[in-house]
Amino acid sequence: MITLFENNRLFNQSLLISELKIPAELQYLFFEYCSAQNINKTLIMEHREIELLDYLIISSEAFNSLLARQVDD
Repeated sequence: MITLFENNRLFNQSLLISELKIPAELQYLFFEYCSAQNINKTLIMEHREIELLDYLIISSEAFNSLLARQVDD
């Protein structure tokens, strides 16, 4: 997934930071989180951008929620 965000016009740093609310210092952790959630690799490999974007939005909300709970504890 790292390669995707390095080489894609849609999936880039701006999307991660502005839309998904993943700060630069937590991006690798977010990628690991997505991998642990068993992201469907065909979403990446078959250029299913809309489905992948939907997955990333949902995953980022869950990821950010986990982070917020950690801060509250």
